Parts: sequence; C-alpha cells; structure tokens
Amino acid sequence: MFREERASCKGGDLLLYVNDKLKSSICTDMMNTDFKESLWCFIEAEEGKILIGLCYRSTSSDASQQ
Repeated sequence: MFREERASCKGGDLLLYVNDKLKSSICTDMMNTDFKESLWCFIEAEEGKILIGLCYRSTSSDASQQ
C-alpha cells in the first residue's frame, strides 16, 4: 500500500494498493514537483519496470491551476 496525504486540508488523499506478489517501490523523483497531489510507483514485471501514477485534481480547481 502506498499513500500520499495532503497536510494542509481535508480530502484529496491518494491510496494505491499493489498485490504483495508483485515487487513494487515508490518513485519519489516523480513526486518532487510543484504538483503535490500525485503518487507514483514502479512495479517490476518480466518485461521491465512499469510506472504507475495517480493524480488528484480538486473539483474546485480551474484549468489555470496545477
């Protein structure tokens, strides 16, 4: 389980479940941006690493907000 919580306000938290049979790791490089409401992880497969991401965009935001 990977989790990213917003500290400043209620709601907008992200939660990603990965089957424990899969090797997975958090990708902090993708999360070190101005856009705080995202969660990224790598899942290792036979073909290589797969990058999985979640992003939350508030319904009260407009197109000019990131």
